[in-house]
Amino acid sequence: MKISYVELSGFRGYRTKVRIDFADEFTVIDGRNGVGKSTIFDAVEFALTGHLSKYRDAKASGESVSDYIWWSGEERTDTRYVEIGIKGNESETIVRRTPFVEPSKKDIEELEDKLVDLSRAPKNPLQELCSVSIIRDEHIASLSLDLKETERYKLLRQAIGANDSEFWVERGKALASAAKTKREDAARDIENATARLAAAQKRIDESRRALASDSVISAALTRVSDLLDEQIGLENGASKARSGIAESRSQIEKLEELLNLSSETAEAANSKKEYEAALSSNTAELRKLEAEIEDLPEIESDHSHDEVAERARRLISLVEAGKSLGLQDNRCPVCFDKHTKESFANGLESVQALALQLDQTASELASAIEHRRDIEDRAQQKKQEVGRIADSIELAEKFVASFEEACLGMGFATAATQEEIEGRLIKLSKTVEDLSQSLRVLETASLNTELGRSERSASEASEEVHRAQERFSRARRSEEIATSLKEASVRAASETLDLRLERVLPLMSELYKRLRPHPIWQDIDYSIRGDVRRFLSLQVGDGKNPQFIFSSGQRRATGIAFLLSVHLSIAWNKLNSILLDDPVQHVDDFRAVNLAEVFAQLVSSGRQVICAVEDPALADMLCRRLPVRTQTSSIRYRLGRNQDGTAGVKSQEQLRPLIVDAFSEQQEGLVS
Repeated sequence: MKISYVELSGFRGYRTKVRIDFADEFTVIDGRNGVGKSTIFDAVEFALTGHLSKYRDAKASGESVSDYIWWSGEERTDTRYVEIGIKGNESETIVRRTPFVEPSKKDIEELEDKLVDLSRAPKNPLQELCSVSIIRDEHIASLSLDLKETERYKLLRQAIGANDSEFWVERGKALASAAKTKREDAARDIENATARLAAAQKRIDESRRALASDSVISAALTRVSDLLDEQIGLENGASKARSGIAESRSQIEKLEELLNLSSETAEAANSKKEYEAALSSNTAELRKLEAEIEDLPEIESDHSHDEVAERARRLISLVEAGKSLGLQDNRCPVCFDKHTKESFANGLESVQALALQLDQTASELASAIEHRRDIEDRAQQKKQEVGRIADSIELAEKFVASFEEACLGMGFATAATQEEIEGRLIKLSKTVEDLSQSLRVLETASLNTELGRSERSASEASEEVHRAQERFSRARRSEEIATSLKEASVRAASETLDLRLERVLPLMSELYKRLRPHPIWQDIDYSIRGDVRRFLSLQVGDGKNPQFIFSSGQRRATGIAFLLSVHLSIAWNKLNSILLDDPVQHVDDFRAVNLAEVFAQLVSSGRQVICAVEDPALADMLCRRLPVRTQTSSIRYRLGRNQDGTAGVKSQEQLRPLIVDAFSEQQEGLVS
């Protein structure tokens, strides 16, 4: 299976439809950075898997690469889709994705069946296929020299299809874990059963120590019968004693409350006497004030004292005005009657005397009113005081009555004194003490039954300990067997992988030699170490780590050798295409030529090579170095920017094979 074409529209930097047809043997794509070379490889991966692995799960400002997969420029695009064709010997499979439509699950399963050997492929086979078939610029170093040794081993193991052993390793671990769990459960069962046995034995010992004699039990029954004043038997002695204790304690609580209430009642009775004396005194004063109000004379006046006082003030003002103005042409300025000076003066004196009389009358009237109000206010206050005292007397009477009722409820004939209540409290406390002592004796009578139960529990716990020990023994043997199986599966997996690596590691070394990344260390050693946790390490010379001594170009060339060998080692891959996104950055011309020779060998072995580079001269060199054997076996594309700034194909060239007999034909012409 080979990739026949990729067609995209509205995908990343491509706004309009662009189709790239891949040649059967090799396709070279060149163009400056930013013209869409990597997008061609992104389109292949996106069509196969539906996502772009090189961005992983990167997010920024709440956005991810999924927000930028499809064209989002200012100018609109009518269509958004990615489509690739995968060609086999007899048919071509087309995979198409749009923002709204994806291939069905059935189509993906059929595609997986065509591209990989599902019996040996890892999980997510299309994603794993893209990770080892699309060799990107940014992954060449990070997935080779810079990769952790455990991750490098994992990548190689997946590539060569050595994942089936992991199933048996996991099964072995699961069996060992299950056996360990059963052994731990059995150990806990032993511990629990032993604890139950110890507890039962302790109860047996306590029951035997607490057993009382028959005479002591009989005396306790007699004492309980006397205290409760009823005939008590052994079968109900303990329960009757408990009931008597509970009833007595309830009576004690009520008596304690009654005792507290008795002191408050005495205070209420004393207060009542004080209130009654105060009521008698205040009632007498109230009656005196009411009699005084009745003896006050009635105030007879057509006008209030304020009106009388106002008339007096006005007359005084009139006199003052008359004195100020005097006679006007022998006439009074007020009434305009004729007067002499003497009659006018006498008139003013008469008015003034009347004003003084009115003012005195107003004062007397105000005093009488104020006196009546004062007596009425005092009488009202006294009436309120009498009401408050009467309420207090009523409250005290109710308090005393409630105490008497409580005493009757507790069995007293009348209101009990504090001495009577305290005497009954002492008697009940003694009853509780005697009942409690008798109860402790009577409870020992039930210890015979408890002793029997404890002995049966001890026997059952002993048997359970024995059974748990047997289960523990079996579980321990099972754990040993499961652990041995796990270790055997790990060893078998390692040995199986080592056998496969024996065929792969020479390929890595051979590719390293062909690329010749370093002038001194022309051999590299790939070694596997570790039993459970496996490591794939790289060494050159006398155990030197190339990660720390190689230059950027040398590290890159080594990384290409590693990744190419990983791709060529895939045991489950049916896709004969390898895609390289700008693999020769920081690689000098000499190593670029070596890489071209490796590509040529891949093409000659039937692989389809699709390579994108930035340098046009490098693209020319690859086109010259790679074998062009038929008219349709090789294509070169040049990418660039369109006038609107979008990515597009600037030129396409179908490479032609060289004329094999050109020189022999010229030589024949010269001879003739």
